[in-house]
Amino acid sequence: MENAVVYGFSTEGYSLASRLVERRIQVHLIDETLSSAVILRPEIAKMYPDVATLNADEPLMDAVPVKVAVSEAKYLFFAPRIRRVEDDCKMEIYSKFKDAVAHMVDGSSIICNIPLGLGGNIQNLSLLKHVTGVEAGQGISYYYYPLGSGQQRGIVGTVRGNTNTELIDILDKDLVFIPMTMAEREHAISAFSKFAKTISKIEMYRYGTYVSDALPYTNETFLDDMVEGLLDLQLIKDSQDNVGHVLYLVKGGIRAIDMYIKKLVDSVKHTVREKGLKMSRTDIVVAWEVDRFSIRGDRLEVMQNLMTRLQDYTSRVEQHGTLKNFRPNRTTLVIACSKSNYEEAMARQDDMESIIIKATPTVSV
Repeated sequence: MENAVVYGFSTEGYSLASRLVERRIQVHLIDETLSSAVILRPEIAKMYPDVATLNADEPLMDAVPVKVAVSEAKYLFFAPRIRRVEDDCKMEIYSKFKDAVAHMVDGSSIICNIPLGLGGNIQNLSLLKHVTGVEAGQGISYYYYPLGSGQQRGIVGTVRGNTNTELIDILDKDLVFIPMTMAEREHAISAFSKFAKTISKIEMYRYGTYVSDALPYTNETFLDDMVEGLLDLQLIKDSQDNVGHVLYLVKGGIRAIDMYIKKLVDSVKHTVREKGLKMSRTDIVVAWEVDRFSIRGDRLEVMQNLMTRLQDYTSRVEQHGTLKNFRPNRTTLVIACSKSNYEEAMARQDDMESIIIKATPTVSV
């Protein structure tokens, strides 16, 4: 039986680990915050569909030293949660990478499952040689395969572009192996394409007053959709590679999200004035179910930005992933940040007697 290690107690990492277990691969999970390695047994993977439920229940799992788990693994999947921003983000990535590869041995492979921007893998390759003394592509194989956020999961970057049939067997029969720099650019193109559409919607509806229900419901883009993959964009912005005019698109995407948050807060203020509400008798609820275990912390960052700006306006601000058990005591203004949160808010609008603001580009101002 092959051995694998998934470094990172993340949603994407756990999902990958569960798939590997189904294929009869022995998997150790490493919680990067606790530096502990536990065996993910098939019955545990079946019982807990995601890492959030596993973390909430904290079942008893067999543990082994991290050094033993990594040194005996043929494959190490690098999928930690990234929570810092700007320059600190890259420092967090490289710090965790050094920790992850410290005990790797000849004949093993590391698969990087987090986004790195352009040229980011060069730093990883340098760290790998510095920490292990082994050059990637010779004693230890290195692959770039970012997970989540709409990435092109079929593309794997390699040092020399060589195909690894064993990875195809355990991951995906449709994997395509290409040189590292090409893989980085393909993932960047995927991120650009997504944010080009987002920026267009935000900019086209940036000014004026709109009827938020004028567009077909299926065409609406909520804040949750807008910020997906924002971390990828930030890492591309901070890349060492010279991408020329593309940086305008990258910086424009990041700035557009920030401008939209400001517009959303302005819309809240406008609604309060228009409805004649008294803030002392009004609660503002940010309804946004955010995955706190995702590799990318971009949604958490944007949510905190929104909460901070609202709290500058009033102290009566709360955040709820679901309104299922929410019981209002006074007038409630709900900011629905995703399609599912909006549907839930609408279903409860009568019993909550709430005012709902859709966090979409067509939000009224």
